Amino acid sequence: MPDPERQRYLRNRLRAVMNGQAFALPDEIIDLMAGLAVTLPADDPFRPLLLTNLGGRLRVRYQESGDRVDLDRACTETRTALDMIADDHPDRPACLTNLAAALLVRADVTGAEADQDEAIDAAREAIGATNANTREEALLLTSLSSTLRERYRRTGVLADLDEAVEAGRRAVIAVPGQDPARTTVLTNLSGVLRGRYRHTGADTDLAEAIAYAREAVARSGGRPDHPRSLNDLGLALVDRFERGGADADLEEAVDATRRATAMVAADDPDRAAHLAAFARVMAARFARTGSDADLAAAVTATRREVAASPDGHPDQAAALSRLAGLLRERFLRTGDGADLEDAINAAEGALAVTPDQHIGRAGCLELLGAVLHAGFGRTRAEADLDRAVDVIRAAVRMTPADHPEAAGRLSSLGLVLLERFDHAGAGEDLHEAVGVGRQAVALVPIGHPDRPVCQSNLSRALRTRYVAWRRLGTPARCPYRPDRTAEGSARVGRAAGAVPGQAVIGSPRV
Repeated sequence: MPDPERQRYLRNRLRAVMNGQAFALPDEIIDLMAGLAVTLPADDPFRPLLLTNLGGRLRVRYQESGDRVDLDRACTETRTALDMIADDHPDRPACLTNLAAALLVRADVTGAEADQDEAIDAAREAIGATNANTREEALLLTSLSSTLRERYRRTGVLADLDEAVEAGRRAVIAVPGQDPARTTVLTNLSGVLRGRYRHTGADTDLAEAIAYAREAVARSGGRPDHPRSLNDLGLALVDRFERGGADADLEEAVDATRRATAMVAADDPDRAAHLAAFARVMAARFARTGSDADLAAAVTATRREVAASPDGHPDQAAALSRLAGLLRERFLRTGDGADLEDAINAAEGALAVTPDQHIGRAGCLELLGAVLHAGFGRTRAEADLDRAVDVIRAAVRMTPADHPEAAGRLSSLGLVLLERFDHAGAGEDLHEAVGVGRQAVALVPIGHPDRPVCQSNLSRALRTRYVAWRRLGTPARCPYRPDRTAEGSARVGRAAGAVPGQAVIGSPRV
């Protein structure tokens, strides 16, 4: 039986805190809300709003502490509130928004498709219940756009990305030019346009993304969201640099991301994201200049990103993956065994903290395979090469054919199979390398920037098979023992297009 005196005390205490007449720490506010919710009758009209706010505070506390109990409670309390609110109640959009936010955070942590799908449905319903062309609608549209982009990363379904762009455009129209929220809206739209550019290769999307990012930078000067705007501009510019090779874009990207990183405090929750952007840009400059200093800067920034990411969080897995890719690159350049060992440890660490069904697991598997493949070039340990084939095969199996990374993973599998054929001479590996190479090329549209890489990898496999068939005198599908003499190895390597001492495999995206 609820205690009326306790209910009265909790209600008055909470009202005083919310009105600024009394002070309470965030944890105490959560306790007050939870305690009051228990004492209120199920049909109390204040209860749904109370539970909605409680869910929002629990979500925020989870993002600060990483305690999964808080995140699960946030979803439960907000769902309970939603079930109590009529469709035409004025508080329903706020409740839907809080539910979508909590579910999206949990989907990021667990990789649960159901949470992500429910978050999108909740955001769509919230938009339908909100007045058009208002600030509230703009923020809801931005949230929907961001969530759809995250689902696209899981499924590779272009329709989600198209809807994300459309929602982002509507948000830009809805928010007034002088509203500080416009920067958030512009940055989101720039990001989803960059995502669609990476899928389709459409230059118009990239040009538009840069224009929105520049406007966000111009509007956010001196505000807390300025570093994020600079980061977004830097990432868009480095995409254009990699497409067209303009050094001015690259240098502006370096400047923007370096400034953004310098602006954030060591304990800023967004620091890891800023470090990731700076590392991405420095890795691109290394690819352009071959400067050891640029690669070292990318590695250092990514190590700091790992340190700034919460243990066990998907952000940490992503940071470890990027670190593994950079260390692999440096190992291929210098042959330093310490870099190889660190790269393997980082790749294994990323895999260990990524749940089996998480959307990012396929990428972790592909990267681990790439690192093991690189290590095989040094150790010549067949176990490393066999495991590289196994984990990249697993990545391919997890990736739908219409996913934007499907072609790259097939192409990577073809290269490690080709390496194993060169080492062991199993004809099955050679024929499979040609087969997956053809699948990769078929998946990439003509004119897409990734198509030449896939074509080059397929060409190498076909040339290798041609050389093997000529030596056998027949295209029979039987094992082939490569010539292990120095002269024979050089002859086959030249015919296959290999460069002595250089591993040929797609580097993971940084």
